[in-house]
Amino acid sequence: MENPAGFMNDMQSIFQDRSGLWHVYYLNEPTWGINNEIGNSNWQHATSIDGTHWVNDSDIAIKSRKLDPTVKWGSVATGSVVISDASIAGTTDGDFVAFFSSYGAVNCGEQSIWAAISKDNGHSYQPLSDLAVMPNLDNYPDFRDPYVMKYNGQWVMYMAEGDKVGTYSSTDGQNWSYIGSTSWNPDAFLDGKDHGIVECPYVVTMMADDGTRHAVQFVGANDYNWGYTTGTSYLIGSIDSSGIFTKQNDQTLPVRIDLGTDYYGSNFGKVDEQTLITSSWVNNWAYANEKVIGIDGNQTKKGTTCALFRDIKMVKDASAPSGYSLQLFVRDVVDRTFPTNDDYNAYHDIPSGGEYLRTIDNSKVVDFDIQGGQPGGVFVVDVRQDDNISTLMFDINGGWIRTKRSMKGNFNNSTYNAETKNITYGKPGLTDTHLTIYFDTKSIEIEFTDSHQVYTLLKWGKKNNRSTTLSLQGGNMPVSVNCKEYDYR
Repeated sequence: MENPAGFMNDMQSIFQDRSGLWHVYYLNEPTWGINNEIGNSNWQHATSIDGTHWVNDSDIAIKSRKLDPTVKWGSVATGSVVISDASIAGTTDGDFVAFFSSYGAVNCGEQSIWAAISKDNGHSYQPLSDLAVMPNLDNYPDFRDPYVMKYNGQWVMYMAEGDKVGTYSSTDGQNWSYIGSTSWNPDAFLDGKDHGIVECPYVVTMMADDGTRHAVQFVGANDYNWGYTTGTSYLIGSIDSSGIFTKQNDQTLPVRIDLGTDYYGSNFGKVDEQTLITSSWVNNWAYANEKVIGIDGNQTKKGTTCALFRDIKMVKDASAPSGYSLQLFVRDVVDRTFPTNDDYNAYHDIPSGGEYLRTIDNSKVVDFDIQGGQPGGVFVVDVRQDDNISTLMFDINGGWIRTKRSMKGNFNNSTYNAETKNITYGKPGLTDTHLTIYFDTKSIEIEFTDSHQVYTLLKWGKKNNRSTTLSLQGGNMPVSVNCKEYDYR
């Protein structure tokens, strides 16, 4: 799913309405980069019958004041949507209500929380009130990204507030009271690591594979002190009767839901009691604002896309401090009836230091079966285009991945070009691995089908470059590789 025009970032609510239709919203600045204009962020709406393939609305759902001078809020930022049961003041049963943060609102502080109502199944919204439901007159610097849900007979709101997630309750959806918070500061965790300013909170209860029920709190976090970039992390724990989240035990640490560099501004929805759905903005604020000039001297279109939608399951995991962990499954977007490559039955033997080249369309899905992993051995996939290279390094026996990107032209962002640390994706000691790589013009998503983990990577490049050369390399060990190529559905 790509935005119709402009610059896309944070995902908003992902949910099914009462008829079973899926909805998602995301932030979109349609005039981004025109005359250096910013502050025109809006909510774009898309729907899906299967939660996998999405269709954008022709018009914007919630407009900023730059597009609609009649509204009192300013630029529309992250929030969430609920379906009213008529207990929200000013609504009737079945109305969609969006709660969102805004920058530059009238007489409300720099950041404030607003509500808007939709009576056409989420396609367009009008102000629920001319006033913010939560103004910020003291200009608290981090006061944004409300997630709202109905819990234990009341409305509960989770807010990103610096290094904590504030919790508020309301009986009418318009008057809110502070009831507590969950800390993400260094003192909250035994490793003492600082996650910086947290954003985009989401809280849910779900059932694990052993039948027990647990709560999960997700946030966008700054993980530089872990040797990562920004990403999306989660804690497993419980929710008390008022709605306050507490982590499972003192040993519980945050875990990244995606292993890569570019799964941020993510959001979640509930499929059933055992399954969540998620997607994210594929980018990173360390380089999202950079201009990208290709080798032809022209500026390329911004990498404004979202990740493939995924399901999340909770499993009992004795190795995790909380006793449980989350697994990811990319939603079915591939027609695997028959591979499109003629050599799908063949294994290609690649000697140590050797190379096997193959060309694929830039929108293909490839299943890899790699055999021959040895201690200290690395298998390399270079994804080569005329203006960029993404290098994927796998230590099969060690169970880790490392990546590096480079782009020709004047794009020299140190974070984008940096080689990442070794990131564990599976159990060590294996001699083979199975993975699926989803290629797109703007992203690479690697699904480790044995451990049910996913690694997402932004790929800058020219949109009209339709072919990609894959260089499969034995690194410092011989390997045998089978590739099956497929089309997207």
